[in-house]
Amino acid sequence: SGMLLLFGIKFMFKKAQKFEGKSVEITPESEPELYAFIQDLVKQTGAPRPKYIGVNNDVNAFVYYGNTFLSLFLPARKNLMIGMGLMNGLNVSEFKAVLAHEFGHFSQSSMRVGSYVYMANRIIHDMVYNRDRWDMALDQWRGLDIRLSFMAYALMPVVWLVRQFMVLFYKLLNLLYASLQREMEFHADKVAVSVSGSDAIVTALWKLEFASAAMQQAYQNVYYAAKQDIYSENMYDQQGAILESFKPRMQQLISEMKVNEQGVKKVFGEEVYSTLSMYDSHPPSSDRERNAKTPYITAEMDERHTTVLFQKAIEVQKKLTEELYIEGYGLEAEEWQSKASNVAMEQFIKEEKGDSEAFPPELLNTFNLRLTAKPDLESITTQNPFTNLDRKNILDKYKMLVNDKLAKLTEPVNNFDQELNRAQQIAQGIVKDKKFEFGGITYNRKNINNAINYIGRAKQKYLNESFGEWDNEFLNLSYAYACSGDRGEELIQNLQQFSDIQEVMRQIVDAQSALFALINEIMEMNEATENDLRNFRRKVTNRVTSAVNQSLKNLGEIEFVPLPNIAGREQLLKVTTDNMTLVTLSPECFNDGTLKQLLDQLENLVFNLNRVQMKALAQVIRVSGLKLN
Repeated sequence: SGMLLLFGIKFMFKKAQKFEGKSVEITPESEPELYAFIQDLVKQTGAPRPKYIGVNNDVNAFVYYGNTFLSLFLPARKNLMIGMGLMNGLNVSEFKAVLAHEFGHFSQSSMRVGSYVYMANRIIHDMVYNRDRWDMALDQWRGLDIRLSFMAYALMPVVWLVRQFMVLFYKLLNLLYASLQREMEFHADKVAVSVSGSDAIVTALWKLEFASAAMQQAYQNVYYAAKQDIYSENMYDQQGAILESFKPRMQQLISEMKVNEQGVKKVFGEEVYSTLSMYDSHPPSSDRERNAKTPYITAEMDERHTTVLFQKAIEVQKKLTEELYIEGYGLEAEEWQSKASNVAMEQFIKEEKGDSEAFPPELLNTFNLRLTAKPDLESITTQNPFTNLDRKNILDKYKMLVNDKLAKLTEPVNNFDQELNRAQQIAQGIVKDKKFEFGGITYNRKNINNAINYIGRAKQKYLNESFGEWDNEFLNLSYAYACSGDRGEELIQNLQQFSDIQEVMRQIVDAQSALFALINEIMEMNEATENDLRNFRRKVTNRVTSAVNQSLKNLGEIEFVPLPNIAGREQLLKVTTDNMTLVTLSPECFNDGTLKQLLDQLENLVFNLNRVQMKALAQVIRVSGLKLN
């Protein structure tokens, strides 16, 4: 009974998550204008003053309690966290609207309910999924003589039942709370409208998507550059540059927005499926826009960038960038300070961008979806049907290849995506359909995940089997066009490299699939014995680890042609493998994290190899020079 009681109250001894240590505090001394701006907004909205104001690396703004558990019982002031990635994408009026929205949450008495739900979710997640010292103590107790451990065995089914009950309670609690949260969002938006007008909160929501995409791209650049000891001084310079590149597209979208009879632009179109998932905590953006503009409140838009509110904007951004490298990459502050260079970072990004721009738009991103057919270099050089054509005729053939054949090949892929999206909407409860048909089979809500898996496999099968002839014609035309410009030999060198790198990636993907199959095999057993687990580890070693190690050995032996941001073979191995050693599975691999670690290693390998093979293919396309004008 003592152990069961301890199981029920162990959450009280868990440390709460701390946001403050990963942020820069805003005080009257450090940032007087921004601090005054926030305090003035507090007065306008009638919200209580935040205890702590911080800026972090998120593309978000949120309210939280310093000590969630104590806030359930004692009055507690809320804290405000503002993401610099969000601020970097907004003007002053939009930023004001976002903060006013958060202060709208400050004033909601239902925030206390949110604290109860948040705390309950933490407790349930901890009790159901986390394994800690309590579980270790129970395992040790079970390992004793049966005369001393029989109560530990008796306790196990009780704990299992408690955990299952907690899962059901979690679902019910969040179902009820989601509806309340949606109403809270509408109310908080009205608070934003009251101080900044109807447009600011809506355009802030719209720009949030672009700010998030830019930040994601900036993070990706930081990740790849760090592999080559290139570090950014100020990541927000890079996010800002990406946002600047988005502006033509944003302006085009703005020009296409519908305007009503009052001259008010409609920013968000109606969602294809307007029915909400029962667990959605935020209403659709179109509903939020309608709420914010009913009635429509005009206000002058302050178009200045949010950095005008800072005295030391660059200093804060650099501090947050430093925090990212220390927390995310394990760098010491001194190492980052000595190596960080925006000049080197921008040169790195320029070369990365050159790779993505090498793929002309008429290729419809076809190479992003799949691996290509393995090039037959001998056939391309000795049996090529296009090498006797002049450049104009080669271009005419290429135009037919991309405009007619590729469009037809891509159409079924789009159909797969539409069907997959529909099935996922049913699975999430977003549409009320009870049945779903695909491939002559009718699915219901209970087995809709089978349909999702089936569509995914069917799409991949189509991609693997349907583009071989198209790929061969594309590569033959590329070689013929390169030869017409006296670059045929150079193209073959690069094509050989692309083929070798892609073959390694194909082998890693096969090994990854083999591991998934072995995991499914063991999971389908009612009760796996020690011998079953031993055989599982042996098969993983033989079919996965050995195959991956051999593939990486092959990668280190290819005839390497320099690529943008990858100068030599040693650098190739570093950016691909991070100089890692594949983890060896322990006897407790399903519980101690070693299996997950191996899965993560394979996923990272595929991710890194995909970048390298796309670089190699971009080089082939650059050398060929084949594209529509």
